[in-house]
Amino acid sequence: NRVNRMVSFDALKWEEAELQKMATEQPDNDEIADRILQIQGKLTVLEVQVQTGRLQIEDYLKMARMQMEHEKALALKVGKMESLKSKQIAKRALTRYKIIQKEVTEAESAAADE
Repeated sequence: NRVNRMVSFDALKWEEAELQKMATEQPDNDEIADRILQIQGKLTVLEVQVQTGRLQIEDYLKMARMQMEHEKALALKVGKMESLKSKQIAKRALTRYKIIQKEVTEAESAAADE
């Protein structure tokens, strides 16, 4: 499941917002509702791990960088395909890549200022 591979808090929040928009357009779509619940669960787990000290910033950033590279590879691979759905998937992956890149840069900058 792709949600399980996502670790970036900001990318998860963005994905949740995008799915919420889709849910208002397709209120009977159980797949969208299930995915929103999965993301909300993942966000809660991340918050608890940080609050309890089980997830250190260095480890979080390492995982976020790995997710960033995965999103970039996905965007490049799927972006070469011709279908509209493939182009949409590539665009979303590239958006997540940019969100994670910004999040990592900001976190590294904040850590350097300490």
